[in-house]
Amino acid sequence: MSKKGKRDREGCCRFHSILIASMVLVLLVPSIYPAQETTQETTISMNMLLPPHSPAFTVLGIEPESVERPGNPTDFAISVLQAIDSLTTLPRDYAAEFTPYWWNKQEPVNTNEFVFGKDPWQNFLQTATISLAFSTRPYPTGDTSDIFMGVGLRCSILRGEINPDYREKLKDALNDFNDFYAEKTKELMDQDTIRTRLKADLEKVETEEEEDSIITLISEREDTLKHQFLKELLTNPNYAAFFEKFDRNVENAAERIRYHRIGPVLDLAGAGIVDFPQAVFKDAQFSRWGAWITGGYGWQKFSTLGVLRHLGNLTEPERSRLGLGIRGIWDATDKLSLSGEGLIYKYWDPDDPEWHSRGRIIIDFALWKNNIVSLSVALEEGKLAPSVSFKQGIGSQRPFSTQ
Repeated sequence: MSKKGKRDREGCCRFHSILIASMVLVLLVPSIYPAQETTQETTISMNMLLPPHSPAFTVLGIEPESVERPGNPTDFAISVLQAIDSLTTLPRDYAAEFTPYWWNKQEPVNTNEFVFGKDPWQNFLQTATISLAFSTRPYPTGDTSDIFMGVGLRCSILRGEINPDYREKLKDALNDFNDFYAEKTKELMDQDTIRTRLKADLEKVETEEEEDSIITLISEREDTLKHQFLKELLTNPNYAAFFEKFDRNVENAAERIRYHRIGPVLDLAGAGIVDFPQAVFKDAQFSRWGAWITGGYGWQKFSTLGVLRHLGNLTEPERSRLGLGIRGIWDATDKLSLSGEGLIYKYWDPDDPEWHSRGRIIIDFALWKNNIVSLSVALEEGKLAPSVSFKQGIGSQRPFSTQ
């Protein structure tokens, strides 16, 4: 590569306007021009498929889903859960979650690591989510309530890769730039006298060595012309409006389209519960805990999951239980998911040796960016238990590096 071409290439990296484009281009296609030797950085706001509700809800036995779908955590999230037969009262179950890795994240993450999720350690760091859950239940006398507080942790070891369909939709947002860039660079090359002369020389060569040498010179010249034009795009105020529109289109597409991951997934989760009987804090006691592992595989529109979990009860050890569950999920649209699950569980109580079961139908719908409202109907021991829950994620700016 010529020194001049290399300087032009490195100069292009210093312009802020192309940063969003470079990040998205790495996601979508190898590049619209040859790979750069320098690192490019950018920040982009993403519309994420949020992870399930707090693990503490599971230990409390009020979870809206028994087999949790792994997701992509935002910096902070809040959850509200309410039984449908209690919609006339204020919700009694709340949770707040935060992901420490992304708080005030200054150093960008490698784009390939984020997109393809092949590094278990990075998966753990980027998804480790701490949650606090609070629940109240009326005391039998009716004049006070028991309060329960839970602390939970969830992380992904395997999480698959960002679905190609999402990358294709983002690619559509680049069409204006790609078409404009290709048209203008072709005009520039056709008008360049040096490239024209080299093309003419190529027709006259007599040896293979001469042909290879001229082809290399033509390639270097085209490379230099492309980057000269790109540099002019970024510095010429006449193109400012075009780039503002381009950046806006890419940002809007990234925020509008909800993404999920495909491939193998493996999540670990656990939680512990502290009881405050009759809201008396001095009587607090650590009462329950749980730990489970969720694994499965996701395709473009369908996912299968399985869970193995143990829920311990310290105040009533015989009510500790082991559970196994499966779930199938169909992503009907970018906003709507339908799923069904089944769970079997067994108490450690020798007087209750039978396996129990629970089935559930779940409808998840995204109302706007980084939120999910869920309607679930559970069937257990002949009783229906419908509930509705809402989860809102806050903070989805992600700093990326292309190298």
